[in-house]
Amino acid sequence: YYYDGIDEVCVACDSEEAAKHSKSASKEVLPYAVGLVLVLAIVVAIAVRMDGCIRRWWIRQEERIMTFSHHMTIMVVHAQLVVNFQTVTMFHGGAPFPEPFATVVRWMEIFSLDGFAVFRVGCVAGGFNYITKLYTATLVSIAVIAAVFIRRLTKVLYGGRVWDGVEMKFMFLFIFFTLPTTSMIIAKAFACVEFQDGEGGVDVYMLEDMTLRCDNDRYVGIKTLAVAMGLAIPVGVPLGALLLLWTRRDEIEERETRLGGPELNVLAFYFRTYSPKCWRWTVIDMQRRLVPCWLLGFCTDSTTVLALAL
Repeated sequence: YYYDGIDEVCVACDSEEAAKHSKSASKEVLPYAVGLVLVLAIVVAIAVRMDGCIRRWWIRQEERIMTFSHHMTIMVVHAQLVVNFQTVTMFHGGAPFPEPFATVVRWMEIFSLDGFAVFRVGCVAGGFNYITKLYTATLVSIAVIAAVFIRRLTKVLYGGRVWDGVEMKFMFLFIFFTLPTTSMIIAKAFACVEFQDGEGGVDVYMLEDMTLRCDNDRYVGIKTLAVAMGLAIPVGVPLGALLLLWTRRDEIEERETRLGGPELNVLAFYFRTYSPKCWRWTVIDMQRRLVPCWLLGFCTDSTTVLALAL
């Protein structure tokens, strides 16, 4: 895989085609950066959970660490927006940001949490196409949610609560950060492009993957799955978050600390950056983060996309 400054090309870096662009080509390093970050995150998480000097330091610095995490959350959210707006513009035939901004945005792709793009799965996995990507992205999200709920329901049998536990907190974090990327993948199912077939007719292909036609039964199945997952994820997740926060609105509005009481521990991530009376803004912000998704699926004019992005 190499990147020539304009296009992403899936060929071996030591091939003749890559050699022709050797002056501008650069090896992909994002997978290694992501791997390093994940390893460090796992090591820190284990160290914090264990009784020792790191845990004691973490407790002493908890307020500062929390403030830093708030700032990082805001940065990641806005990085996802910038990356996704460029993705939408280029998806519909527009140009990327001018240099050096295009390179900066490319490095920001790490914050989109799109494992397919970061690890270039299509370049190394045989038979990989948009169908595989759609099924993987959506079913993994559904599987995570189902696994967490099954575990919490078993805890209820022993006196626990459904909306409690580390695994439930992880699920909310996972949904929050992967929502825009998963929704973008779903929205790409609705974008098709027509080509003249030379005989007076047209051939219609998916814009995301032109090995897949848009005028056969296979595409009907893809579109049906995309509609179902669209209702479940980009529509259902914000509505579900609104419902959960609304049921706890009294406790949220009466809290005297950033995180509130123990009963709000699982949901605190959603409202901790807002004042007590403004807890609804987390759902509004979700919709803002989903704007590129709706533009990608239903707006084909790159100029309109750019104007809305600005």
